[in-house]
Amino acid sequence: MTLLELGQEIRGRREALDFSIDEVAGRIKVSARILRAIEEGNLSGLPHAVYTRGFIRAYASLVGLEAEQLAKALETIFPPDEGEELAPVTPAFTRPVPAGELGKRLAIIVFILLLLAGVVGGGWYITTTYGSKIIELVKQPFSAVTPSTGVTPIMAVANSSLENPQITDVHQAEPAPQEAQDASQHAEPTMEAGQLATSAGTVAASQPATPPANPAASQEGLNQHERAAIAANKQIVYISATEDCYLGITADNGKLIHHMLKANESYPVVFTDSLKLLLGNAGGISIRYNGKDLGEIGAKGKPRLLLFPM
Repeated sequence: MTLLELGQEIRGRREALDFSIDEVAGRIKVSARILRAIEEGNLSGLPHAVYTRGFIRAYASLVGLEAEQLAKALETIFPPDEGEELAPVTPAFTRPVPAGELGKRLAIIVFILLLLAGVVGGGWYITTTYGSKIIELVKQPFSAVTPSTGVTPIMAVANSSLENPQITDVHQAEPAPQEAQDASQHAEPTMEAGQLATSAGTVAASQPATPPANPAASQEGLNQHERAAIAANKQIVYISATEDCYLGITADNGKLIHHMLKANESYPVVFTDSLKLLLGNAGGISIRYNGKDLGEIGAKGKPRLLLFPM
């Protein structure tokens, strides 16, 4: 039997089953072009004999051709010495990806790449922007405080010959006149000079009279807070801000108090024995200690730790 005769036999059976070439191609996953070449006996239109045998077997099996008849026909058409070393294979066909699905896959890939780029870029930005600002706070025996801006190691001020001051009470900031109304909505209750003087009287009644902590300080030029503190035998640090400045206050080894002192505000701190004062912007404030101006405290934007008494 020749290839043409075999092809005509297969074609007759296909037409009897009312199968089209395209239907057969879809069922056995073989190109319609190859199926036509088989039916027409066109050997030049077929691949290597080993592959063609596989295609013919699949086609013949579909249309119901007897296996024995097919085997004899294939032995005649394709003698064993023609490429027997090649293993017959059935070509694999990959399902085409619809355009919509392909677009979704590409969108997912692009999203993942953008996400990775964002993570890498964000890490680089944080490292380059903030890495140099990571510092160690002051190694002092009190609770660590982190101001609103980065800080560098702080050294205590020790350039004053003032007498030992002392601390007990902490008072809220005293805003400038033009900002008093707004600041009063957020300020903690303040102790007026009269109240402080009353407290001073109570102390004096229960203890022997002692000279003021800073007897050399003149009452002239002192504000009401300073007069009241000296009258009560207390020490006072009076802080005035020209720029916003963070304050960390530890009076007489008590609880750490945080306060943000706004520009043009003042903050009196009255204490008895000791005061630790952490400044977030040493160049943005001026300080009077028991009525005496301490002069320049530090550079703008730089932190500083002050220890009282000095």
